[in-house]
Amino acid sequence: MPRSLAIGILAALAVACATPITRPQLEAELASASAGLTPPGTRPQVFAIHAQSRMEAWTQLTEEQTDPESAPLSGQLSRKLASSASRGRTLVVGGPHAELTDQVVRNALAAREDRPLRGLILVYVSPAAPSPELRAAARRAKVALHHQAMRLED
Repeated sequence: MPRSLAIGILAALAVACATPITRPQLEAELASASAGLTPPGTRPQVFAIHAQSRMEAWTQLTEEQTDPESAPLSGQLSRKLASSASRGRTLVVGGPHAELTDQVVRNALAAREDRPLRGLILVYVSPAAPSPELRAAARRAKVALHHQAMRLED
């Protein structure tokens, strides 16, 4: 077997065998991302956008794009946004799949368009910076959006 083929096979196996981040690992990563952005003596609320695999993330993304008003993640996050804003708590949202995370947060903010979330600090944790559309949605919702780069990715 040629050496380059063997190296290619080993690289493919390493990628295929990579352990995805678990929900508890993701929640711990999100909680630590809010350091310095949470008022003293309070704990941030955390909303993990988790998928077991890239295929599951793609399926969730398709659902979020196709029917954002009935997408379960967007609906759950929309309620969490309102709860955090009314309690004056920092909300940390994120996940290892940048496109999915961006879409879910945009959908949830859009669902709250008629009810501004003034004063809410939203810490957005993702491998990629928020899209211009997400930044605009946060401005419309009167949300202070802070990006923290995610250190873990599956």
